[in-house]
Amino acid sequence: MIKAIKSNRKAILEGYLLAVDPSSGSRSSLPAYAVFRKGILKSAGEVPVPIELMKGINYTPHRLKFIGSYLRDRFPDAFDLLIIECIYYRINEKTNLKSYQQLNQSIGAITSNLQWNKILNVLPWEWKKLIEVAGIYEKQDVTDAIQIGAAMIAEARKCQ
Repeated sequence: MIKAIKSNRKAILEGYLLAVDPSSGSRSSLPAYAVFRKGILKSAGEVPVPIELMKGINYTPHRLKFIGSYLRDRFPDAFDLLIIECIYYRINEKTNLKSYQQLNQSIGAITSNLQWNKILNVLPWEWKKLIEVAGIYEKQDVTDAIQIGAAMIAEARKCQ
């Protein structure tokens, strides 16, 4: 990950950046975003997916359409860098396959509906390790999106 941060350092520190926590589609979690310009947080929020679109697998296409439309309408301009949390599935792990599938569908809805010049996929344990070192980790959807961006910015500032 450090190599990816170094190669995207200019975009992270000087550009228009969107950090996203995509959500697996559970009722207790919503996709969240944080917008940074020149390394400074400008806005953050959740995608307010209506509860009726969170009822089950039959509603998944409608949920994904809502997420994509909401973000596309809110952010029509291209980002220099899109940073999005992702998870890689390993067969031997106890990862919930349904949650994994829904997370990847959310990532697809997000990445296909936004304009971006570069993308950086970040694993949860990579950015959390950077945040935990600073002693500031707090679990909430919006906070996760902010901390994903903040972790990349803090690490980019260390890289020369």
